[in-house]
Amino acid sequence: MRRSRVLWRWRRNPLCGRSYAVEGWALLALSTAALAGAALAGSAVAGGIDARYAEQRHDRHPATAVLTEDAAVPVTYAAEPRTRVRWTLPGEPTRTGAARVGAGLKSGDRATIWLDSRGRPAPKPPSPSGGQSDAAVTGTAAALGICAGALIGVGLTAGCWERRRVDRWGAEWAQVGPQWAHRAA
Repeated sequence: MRRSRVLWRWRRNPLCGRSYAVEGWALLALSTAALAGAALAGSAVAGGIDARYAEQRHDRHPATAVLTEDAAVPVTYAAEPRTRVRWTLPGEPTRTGAARVGAGLKSGDRATIWLDSRGRPAPKPPSPSGGQSDAAVTGTAAALGICAGALIGVGLTAGCWERRRVDRWGAEWAQVGPQWAHRAA
């Protein structure tokens, strides 16, 4: 049965010095730490974003506003135009400001706007499922970024160790090589 190529650093071999085993254990430890760190960072990022969206859903509330000017046609598909509106909250004077409303509305039309806890216009908060999916995608991206960075770091570390080993072998061969050249001649 053929042995695995993954574990070659730990097998006994007269040509492999102790540096191969040390390198193998160090790379294994770095990889394990990177995977654990990526999982923790990904879940922390996802949890933070989900909590922020939950806070937005709790703090923001809809209100009915009257447009004081015609809503412009948006330049892009995703953006709703910002239009001057007027709204009244219970027990407070009438306020005016710019809020995002549907395209094509005329002055005097009613529109639903979202207000923050201070009564200022704010973007509509994401739905619970939309917020969770955004949080999951962002957390996964953070975890993959950490894994990619760790993989690059492990590769650079292994390359440095290999270069150091090759330099040592070159220095040893410079001492021993001339002796062997005389035997071959």
